[in-house]
Amino acid sequence: EDDEYTEAEVQRQAGLAKTQTNAKPRPYEGFTAKTIEQKKINPDGTTEISIYYDRNVHKVTYTDGTDDSDISVPEVKTYRYGAKVTVDYTHGERKGWDFKGWNDGTTMFGYAEFGIPPTFVMDDKDVVFTAMWTESSYKLLFVLNDAEWADDYKAPIGYTRGTELVLPDAKALIKPSFEFEGWFLSEDDGKTLTGNALTK
Repeated sequence: EDDEYTEAEVQRQAGLAKTQTNAKPRPYEGFTAKTIEQKKINPDGTTEISIYYDRNVHKVTYTDGTDDSDISVPEVKTYRYGAKVTVDYTHGERKGWDFKGWNDGTTMFGYAEFGIPPTFVMDDKDVVFTAMWTESSYKLLFVLNDAEWADDYKAPIGYTRGTELVLPDAKALIKPSFEFEGWFLSEDDGKTLTGNALTK
């Protein structure tokens, strides 16, 4: 993982004295051989050739996983083969959606226990992480203004973005001498909503 070289193995090959060596690299996963400096074989038949291999370097890219939003994601980073990579959970917000983790096409990297980000060992290829999202869920609070729910009626307590929500109608409420007109959102300047199906 550093810039130092470690001896992997020693090979012995035959050749004629005073002729040029013909050393060839061996295949090692995750490594690429540097240019080999060939030499003339010494008269006593002993010549040493060193072949250096560098670890391959690959990119880790993060994408937001959406076509309709421009959400900030971690910058592209490069790692050497075999390096320990900590998954970056820096990401922007997507309105109406909850971030669940990153997926590289084969593995889902969700938040780890105790909030510790997961790690992986860099393979001999680029990695592309795609953000995974689920639609947000919300709680519902009905302010009845002294009314009561009708017997056996169970009011909805929440909804998920994009699903159909049926609001309680006049049959669901009891308030003698009053006529139910509808619901309004407290943060929406009193905009009246009907008791019919409402898609959020």
